[in-house]
Amino acid sequence: MTDKNSLSERLQYFIEQKGLKSQDLARTGNIKKQTVSDYLSGKTSPSTKALKGWVQNYGLNLNWLITGEGEPENSQASMAIRNIRPNAVPEPAPQVCPTCNSNFAGHIVDVHSTIGAGSPSEYWEPNPLFQVCIPERFYSQNLMVIKVEGTSMEPLIKKGAYVGLDTGHNGVVAGEIYGVRVPYEGLTLKRVFVDPEKECLRLQSENPKHPEQNLPIEGREDLIVGKAVWVMQEI
Repeated sequence: MTDKNSLSERLQYFIEQKGLKSQDLARTGNIKKQTVSDYLSGKTSPSTKALKGWVQNYGLNLNWLITGEGEPENSQASMAIRNIRPNAVPEPAPQVCPTCNSNFAGHIVDVHSTIGAGSPSEYWEPNPLFQVCIPERFYSQNLMVIKVEGTSMEPLIKKGAYVGLDTGHNGVVAGEIYGVRVPYEGLTLKRVFVDPEKECLRLQSENPKHPEQNLPIEGREDLIVGKAVWVMQEI
């Protein structure tokens, strides 16, 4: 138990103890970084959506956060908030495969659209569509799962595939595949190269029908969402 007097102080204490950053809370809570700053300053209180993400991903104890009683982390806390939204449909729990030679543990994750919600905007923001269960070994703290909407990376990555992005890996290694925010288009998968002479990123598709794109680096430090680390698709 801690002696933090306010919800915002307890939230700050929790993220420091877990070694988290504001961007981690923004990603798992499906909110903007500025919203996290408002929570930490006490300007506003965390939303149900944000709390659910933190409970599921970090084991945050809601009773402790709200009242200060108990311990900050509770491994059973995720079950307390999972279905608080009205008319919630029960979600599948991680389970052991009875027909496998070895135990198979699954992890439930949100799947995000690569197309921004509403009218076109310059900056893509996460937009959860639904949830899927992935192998436990595919899961990591910095994981963001997207559903591919286009054909630019075919035949390597097909339309409709699920792709895991490591949002903690946004430094460019030339030729690797990354999720990139393309202004007014959304999130796209591309092989990324840095062109220091033109001070831009060169985005290449696997599909020859899609031309190479160049995006200026200056002023767009958040272009790279994360590095593609796995793909789930039909063959």
